[in-house]
Amino acid sequence: MNIVNLTPHSINIYNENKEMVLTVPPSGQIARVGTAKNLVDTVDSIPMFETVVTGEPAGLPERQENTIFIVSGIFRSNFDREDLYQPGELLRNEAGQPIGCIGLSR
Repeated sequence: MNIVNLTPHSINIYNENKEMVLTVPPSGQIARVGTAKNLVDTVDSIPMFETVVTGEPAGLPERQENTIFIVSGIFRSNFDREDLYQPGELLRNEAGQPIGCIGLSR
């Protein structure tokens, strides 16, 4: 299986035992989609926004046999294809800094 990272940063993938199994470097191509934030409410002086997709996807290759693509969560949730995955559950180190994800998610 080929895994192509369409995000701008490396993705460290861990298994359920929190052991790193793979680092997927960025491919150099980034899957993007236009978004806008709409103010929907204000609660205790805190603005509450809704993020909406405003355009067509860019940077998404055609499907390829035996290949999956890692994309951002907002991209995947708006342009669902069986070959699109987002980073799984965020994994942090003892200092609370993100270090990777547990698996990939659809």
